[in-house]
Amino acid sequence: EGQLRGQQDTSRVALPPAAFRNGDFSAQTAPVRDPRNGNTPFPGNRIPQNLWSPQGVGLLALYPLPNAVGTPNYNTAAATKNEAHQFMTRGDHRFSEKDSAYLVYEWQDSGGRSPLAGVGLPGYGTLSSSGTQHAVLNWTHIFSPNWIAEGRAGFSRLKVLNLQEDYETDVINRLGILGLTDVGKTPFNNGSPRVTITGFGAVGGGANQPQGRGENTYHYVGTMTYIRGAHTFKMGGDYFRF
Repeated sequence: EGQLRGQQDTSRVALPPAAFRNGDFSAQTAPVRDPRNGNTPFPGNRIPQNLWSPQGVGLLALYPLPNAVGTPNYNTAAATKNEAHQFMTRGDHRFSEKDSAYLVYEWQDSGGRSPLAGVGLPGYGTLSSSGTQHAVLNWTHIFSPNWIAEGRAGFSRLKVLNLQEDYETDVINRLGILGLTDVGKTPFNNGSPRVTITGFGAVGGGANQPQGRGENTYHYVGTMTYIRGAHTFKMGGDYFRF
């Protein structure tokens, strides 16, 4: 069986004015100071272009331009999509009067894209994927009407992946930001860093992304049942391997 679900999401975000990209902070009442010149304010709250940091310019460019007046000054809409699929199958077989077995297999996979999750801006959403598999093989042998043996082997697999939408874009190295040695080398560890400007919205993926998990579990069980009159005794053991 499967399920496909989609919905339209909207978001309103306060973005830095376009003038900020030109070093013009005159709309701000707080003075912008020059740390290279005794922390004195820049004339007119305007930073000369020769003092612009290429990293700062690049990070500011990660914001889209405002598309509305007032505050918030950015409106957007995008479709969130989620899907899930699963199936189960079972087979039973009787080999003889004393031996029988069954096999069960289950598979499930789901995933989705939430483009406005997190910061509410396109390009910095969330991609999610998860899946499980289960398999069980059970065998029963009847030694006599009083003694019955049962053996079972099981396997389970879990995978979970939660990524920032722009994980394939190496923003850090492109902007020349130093100190993050695994960026561009570790799978899924790219994308825009989380940047927040006081009074405005943020850009970048989630602070807890990327997340990935995969594990296998093996389970073995053996039991012996003894029936005597109105009493039933069962003994055995099980073993887990993670």
